[in-house]
Amino acid sequence: MFKKKKKKGLLKGCSIFIRIAIFILCCLIILISVFFSYLIFEKKYNDKIYPNIYLNEINLGNLTREQAEQSIYKKVNNINENGIVFYYYTDNKDKKAIEKIIVFPIISSLTGDIAHEIIKFDVQKIINEALLAGRANDKIFPESLDELPDYIFNLKNKIDIILNGKQIKLYFHLNESELTKILKNKFSSFEVPAKNAELIKERRNGQINFVVSEEQLGKIVNYEIVVKKLKNNLTKLSNAPIKIITKTDYPTVYREDGLSEARLANEILSQAPFNLLSTTSEEFNLKLEKWTISRDKLADWLEFKKNELNKTIVGINGKARIFLSEIIAAKIDIEPIDARVEIKDGKVNEFQKGKDGLRVDIDESLVKLEKFILQDQKISNDIELIIKDAIAMHIDDVNTMGIKEIIGIGASNFAGSPKNRRHNIRVGADSLNGIIIKPEEEFSLVRALGDINAKSGYLAELVIKGDETIPEFGGGLCQIGTTLFRAVIGTGLSVTMRRNHSYRVSYYEPAGTDATIYDPWPDFRFINDTPNHILVQTFMDNENDNLRFEFWGTNDGRVASSTEPIIYNIVSPAPTKIIETTELAVGEKKCTESAHDGADAYFDYSVKYPNGELKEERFASHYIPWRAVCLVGVEEIATSTIEDLQ
Repeated sequence: MFKKKKKKGLLKGCSIFIRIAIFILCCLIILISVFFSYLIFEKKYNDKIYPNIYLNEINLGNLTREQAEQSIYKKVNNINENGIVFYYYTDNKDKKAIEKIIVFPIISSLTGDIAHEIIKFDVQKIINEALLAGRANDKIFPESLDELPDYIFNLKNKIDIILNGKQIKLYFHLNESELTKILKNKFSSFEVPAKNAELIKERRNGQINFVVSEEQLGKIVNYEIVVKKLKNNLTKLSNAPIKIITKTDYPTVYREDGLSEARLANEILSQAPFNLLSTTSEEFNLKLEKWTISRDKLADWLEFKKNELNKTIVGINGKARIFLSEIIAAKIDIEPIDARVEIKDGKVNEFQKGKDGLRVDIDESLVKLEKFILQDQKISNDIELIIKDAIAMHIDDVNTMGIKEIIGIGASNFAGSPKNRRHNIRVGADSLNGIIIKPEEEFSLVRALGDINAKSGYLAELVIKGDETIPEFGGGLCQIGTTLFRAVIGTGLSVTMRRNHSYRVSYYEPAGTDATIYDPWPDFRFINDTPNHILVQTFMDNENDNLRFEFWGTNDGRVASSTEPIIYNIVSPAPTKIIETTELAVGEKKCTESAHDGADAYFDYSVKYPNGELKEERFASHYIPWRAVCLVGVEEIATSTIEDLQ
């Protein structure tokens, strides 16, 4: 009996053991299956975005970088090619007649040089975020226990993405000031700005006295709301028409606040005239100069303004600044001359010595003038202007700068450039020739070029803003930017800011190796991360249409290399865009922009340093398909209706 019970217990124990073993085996099989499924999953999505990841309604899941680019750019290109309509009801009763303008994200120009973006979608940043979603430094397994918490957290995120999905943020840059400027140019005729109470001149008994006018309410476009609506649409990749909204414009200065200040203004006038005095300088052969500010002139300079406590006071207006700039500074200012060096017969020679200058400090002089005229007691009616030294760049010893050999070259071809463009290339290249870049200095091309206007010797070209053609300066300067970019790459320096052109331009082929600039943004910048100074030498060969930049310094052993650009995703442009204008004769047609295929391009850049360190970077470029643009002269631009926007 005892033996039977013992045998039965053994059988029962074996049964439990078998069950446990089977359970463990099943768990192992499941774990192994999950493990291998995970490996298969990771291998499948090695270069793809995980499933269930969206950008608005665009499903980015299961796509490679290139496929995701195509999906996003399809939407972006639609906005770039068709623009965004802004409209205003000119008849508030029947809500039919409207005034409209189509604003394109890219301001185009005849040569493509001044073309610049006021709306820029950062597609690469969007795709990078999509690719990184659910990934822990792109590792399948943690390599150490220190990485385990981050790995578990990312694994949880990965599971959450697969089960619940994830929306990627849409990144874009909007140049609000440029957009507002375009909208104001179009819709300002419908605005009636508020009028502040003002000092009004009256002449009594041959003397000028001030009285105060009444303030008036106004009506202006609510640009803040319009920009907010646009941003909201852009986050959805929508170019839906946007209605221009107006708001009441309130004055900032009221008559009741200005009455007591008007009495002060009359007291100030009674103490005129005042004298503005310069300083003397033997070094610059500057003699004492005096400018008398009469009662009549001073009356033109006084106005109501708000102080830091938002109180209405009497102050000096912009006419005083114009007088100091155009009359006084024009006579006093002596521009500094930076030192320049050149290479001659293989040797470094200083061909332009640095020379300091003088400048009237207009801002500080105006503050001093305003404070002076508001004083109750005045010992004298003479006011000495604030004039400061304008320091130039000097070179103590060119032989200690390490400028002894060519360390990099950049070249481009400008064949087919019209006369004005060639002229601007020459002016831009000459302005850079002989510039010295210090070690660790970040070089800014926009800053180095300085003012880009007629005074600097540049010629203008036409750009299209809305339905108008407007002359702007700067055509040809992207040839400078592109050549400089190539010289930087050839030298192995660190690029800190570079933007490709909006669309492909023949002067900058092969695509992907260009750099556009537009004052103040975008800029082209790089750092001189060599131990020595760098001298920039520029050469323009008009016979062969070549532009060449040489960087002179000391070879520190670094080796720079770059691949040939890969060009893909070539897209044909839409049909020609016709813009009606009253600036041409009726029926006259003038094409301001030719068609360009869209494309993507990239090249890989690497620099190997003497210590074995290797830096690698990929320069990616997207060029939108750009259709031809033609202006057609009409007698009167047709009145639009709201149905035209549907």
